[in-house]
Amino acid sequence: MKRADVCVFLIGVSIGALTGLLFAPYSGRKMRAQITGAVTDGGAQVKEYGGTMRDTISLHKEGVIDAIKRGAQVYKRAVS
Repeated sequence: MKRADVCVFLIGVSIGALTGLLFAPYSGRKMRAQITGAVTDGGAQVKEYGGTMRDTISLHKEGVIDAIKRGAQVYKRAVS
């Protein structure tokens, strides 16, 4: 990506954020509380999803290791 493209992107993001703040439906305090709540909820969802993914990976990790070992054994028998 060219430097000019990055600058144009950042300018666009800045204009979008400024427009969003100018036309926000709530006062500053209420909007900050709403954003904080959304971020907190999002963080909790990310942590939950991370835990689920960790469990799934752990579950499948041993199966993959076993498959690799069996494949290595079959290869050794075929080569020898």
